[in-house]
Amino acid sequence: WGKSEMPTDIAVDSLNEYQMKDLNRLKEWLCHKRTQVRLERDRAERRQKREEEAGKRRVEQPALFEF
Repeated sequence: WGKSEMPTDIAVDSLNEYQMKDLNRLKEWLCHKRTQVRLERDRAERRQKREEEAGKRRVEQPALFEF
């Protein structure tokens, strides 16, 4: 069997209600995780950009007084 084919011994024609709920819960969890990862990646990029800008600012404009 190829990539898109399902072996006949494990193929099913329909899912019962419990399996459908389980499948929908899995899909919802995957969507939630993808969203979380994307948001965390965006936050990390913004944080890194902010830190780089702060570092450049420190180099270009040194502090008048060091405590």
